[in-house]
Amino acid sequence: MQNASRTVKVAVLASGEGSTFEALVHSIRNKNLPIEVVLLLTDKPKAGVIQRAEGLGVDVAVRPLSKFSHSIVIV
Repeated sequence: MQNASRTVKVAVLASGEGSTFEALVHSIRNKNLPIEVVLLLTDKPKAGVIQRAEGLGVDVAVRPLSKFSHSIVIV
């Protein structure tokens, strides 16, 4: 049985302006859920979501879409 107080760390894939990403992060934080968004992955180096993630203290990785298409890993 897993420990209920354990925080699950997640990465989010996004490529747009980031309003949904920002709302997701705020919702998780405001509800004190045992989830932490630790990484934003995007294939667009100029996506608005990057600035939103940085403003929220979430790390960002920009990689070509081909790097994601065959190797999505859920841990």
